[in-house]
Amino acid sequence: TSATYITFTPETLQFAASEDRQTKDIEVANSGNSTIIFKMKSTSSSLYRIRPVYFILRATERKFVKITFKGLPAAKALSQKDRVTAVMAYTVSDSSDAKLLWEKQRRDAHRPNSSSRKYIKIEFEEDRKPSMSRAPVSAPKTEISNLQTVVPLSNPRPSTKVANSGGRDTSFTHPNSTKKEKLVKPPAVHPRDLPKQPDSDP
Repeated sequence: TSATYITFTPETLQFAASEDRQTKDIEVANSGNSTIIFKMKSTSSSLYRIRPVYFILRATERKFVKITFKGLPAAKALSQKDRVTAVMAYTVSDSSDAKLLWEKQRRDAHRPNSSSRKYIKIEFEEDRKPSMSRAPVSAPKTEISNLQTVVPLSNPRPSTKVANSGGRDTSFTHPNSTKKEKLVKPPAVHPRDLPKQPDSDP
């Protein structure tokens, strides 16, 4: 089987610094032959709404995740540390209940490399005063987690090439829209490599 990679487009979200409610999409694509489960979360549930929170991407599938910024009261400073986090893990189940699969995956969460993360940075436009100094516009940076090797232990080590994600939605407004997206590596440990354990569920 070929190596599995996940791409996220865009890798940086930009919202207007206002009290208005705004929604942006992140396209998540699975380029490999393995099934991956996802859990999405943000640094502030009071400011951001994510749908769906849990989802499954089987081989070669893609999905749009909606990130809604609920707006910020004028008296509150913006944070330059806000981000969306995608937590990923392999699954061999045929179930379509992503939340249930994620709860089961937590039983193996103590194992090294059982999951990996991707960070989507959030930036704000306009002249609202941020709570931290803004990085130069000419050199935007996207935080990327320090992931381990990518594929089941039985598979060969994948190359480090970067591929063009292609097919971007022209409605995206982000500073990296003309750059190649970075391929994200799923966890190193695949469920097939784990020793079987008795089911503790009743």
